[in-house]
Amino acid sequence: TMEGGNRALVLTKDACNDTGLLGCAITTAHQPVPSPLPPQSACVRVHAASLNHRDLWIRRRMYPRIKFDSVLGCDAAGVVESVNDQEKDGHWVGRRVVVNAGVGWGTSPDGPSATFNILGMKPLPGTFADRVVVPVENLSPMPSHLSYIQAACIPCAGITAWRALMTKAQAKPQSRVLVTGVGGGVAVFALQFAVALGAKVWVTSSDEGKLRTAVEKLGAVAGVNYTKDDWPAQLKESLRAHSTKEDKNVGFDCVIDGSGGASLNSYVDLCALGGKIAVYGATGGLQTTINLPVLFLKQVEVRGSTMGSPAEWSDMLRFVAQHEIAPVVHTVLPLDRFEDAFSILTVGKQLGKVVFNMEEIKGAAL
Repeated sequence: TMEGGNRALVLTKDACNDTGLLGCAITTAHQPVPSPLPPQSACVRVHAASLNHRDLWIRRRMYPRIKFDSVLGCDAAGVVESVNDQEKDGHWVGRRVVVNAGVGWGTSPDGPSATFNILGMKPLPGTFADRVVVPVENLSPMPSHLSYIQAACIPCAGITAWRALMTKAQAKPQSRVLVTGVGGGVAVFALQFAVALGAKVWVTSSDEGKLRTAVEKLGAVAGVNYTKDDWPAQLKESLRAHSTKEDKNVGFDCVIDGSGGASLNSYVDLCALGGKIAVYGATGGLQTTINLPVLFLKQVEVRGSTMGSPAEWSDMLRFVAQHEIAPVVHTVLPLDRFEDAFSILTVGKQLGKVVFNMEEIKGAAL
């Protein structure tokens, strides 16, 4: 049913006066695949694509440089259908791949080049489509232990979690790590990566069910509910309970946080000497104040992080394969149920990822 057809989920300007939680309307449209393909690019038949909060922020116009008629979506797993340069890149054709969402990072480990863009916003295509054309350098073999649905969860959330945890917070085996807001895609990957690394991980959430899942199924030491006023004291107590008597430096070596806001001061307080706080988002507030004496007397570092370099992408996929990490999938839906998918994100009760199964059309497999 797919020959030449290419359903795509497109951000439409004419319906953008909607101020509801879902923001701008999106529509499924048929989009032609460029022929011939641009130089150094490949066409991927998308088998699965996962949602990120970024897609919701774009719909709500809370994202920089929004361009209408963009195809949404930055995460995809699928099969390479064709390449521009058959001689050089033909070996990719027919291979199962996961697509690195960040295009044009460049060569610096410090951060992306000025031309860096993420799939899901023009000038780049998006992954909520039957086919997506991406640079060949953004293709990676899909880890063999994963399904398309699982692999599609990885790109944006996985790379963001990896850089925040490994590069910025410098987590090691035995590190004491705090992951805030467990339930979100990045936080769940940060928890899984840290546990696989051999670190001790604590989590926070506003949802008791998510805390239970994090501890019982995903390997967290303990979790606290941040809606309770005494959550920092609860974390301190739990840290002490899991430390030896001789340990004078009780606190977190690493904090992985996507909320920012007023809690940041508490994280500084909860850090061990020389603790590192990696901030990858600001869902809890764009501005915050920090008690600077605590910061400098404890030698704490606050480090911003988002996405990651091609080297980090490769390291992350290698780690996922080596430890057979299975991404946490909350819901799988066909593309025509996109409003249901976005609604799950707005409600925020999910733990793990919401994924489009692109092989299902109106609920029936191709």
